[in-house]
Amino acid sequence: MKHYIIILAMIFCASINLQAQKSEYMYLAIKLGVSNAFSGQPDLNPEKYAYTVGMEGESAPQMRIKPSDSFLGYVPGVNASLLFHFDFVGDAAGIFSGIDYNFTGISSKYETLTSNFSIIETHRMHMIGVPLAFKYGSDIWDTQRYIYLGAQINYIASIYTNEKASWGANQGRKLDPAEFNKATFSLFAGFNWRIVNLQIDFYPKSIFNEGYELVTTYKFPSTPKKTVVLHPNQGQVKNYFKVTLAVNVPYGWLSEKNFKIRRMLLKFPWK
Repeated sequence: MKHYIIILAMIFCASINLQAQKSEYMYLAIKLGVSNAFSGQPDLNPEKYAYTVGMEGESAPQMRIKPSDSFLGYVPGVNASLLFHFDFVGDAAGIFSGIDYNFTGISSKYETLTSNFSIIETHRMHMIGVPLAFKYGSDIWDTQRYIYLGAQINYIASIYTNEKASWGANQGRKLDPAEFNKATFSLFAGFNWRIVNLQIDFYPKSIFNEGYELVTTYKFPSTPKKTVVLHPNQGQVKNYFKVTLAVNVPYGWLSEKNFKIRRMLLKFPWK
């Protein structure tokens, strides 16, 4: 993940150096929106929820529940960004970067082999990201109409997991930092029209640490205590995508538009 950060930083610095003296517009923008994250289902993992003992006391992990085949994970969230825009001479292209906050997540459903009982597991995370994107449009500053493509490095500050069972049980916990990857990489594309922004993000790798080991012990009256090492994160959701609808307000653009409208109204023969 470190090499992604270095590459993005080098590209950003090079772009700023090349265009700093040639930028037609340089401005800040605040973006606030609501997101909708969608995820597929995890792979079958015998060590996810159950661990049983064989007839002769030997360790024998067995899967008593399985991922649901018909469930599409969905988690609503929020997004807030402070973005720095650099529009090139000609106002037909530019780049932007900044800082981005995401409260988002993924969801999975597990059910018994007979489908009589189920558990919905939802992971909600706080992420801070640094995006870098290239945008293209006609007369970008005046119309604020453009498309863009980019990549983002994300730092996962924390993850909170909730498990809601069909029989009424409901429990949650904050994940240990060893259970997930602190840094994750995402790709995004979007369209901006005036102050309305639509963006799609794709996270190509799992946020979970699949090498995480859970050490547990068990003991039956007729057997000595045994220690078992489980890998509950193996096979977790590999990737997911997110759709965000936001309000994107460039600093100075609304006041300029307001000035032009007022000037037009003053010229109108009201009397």
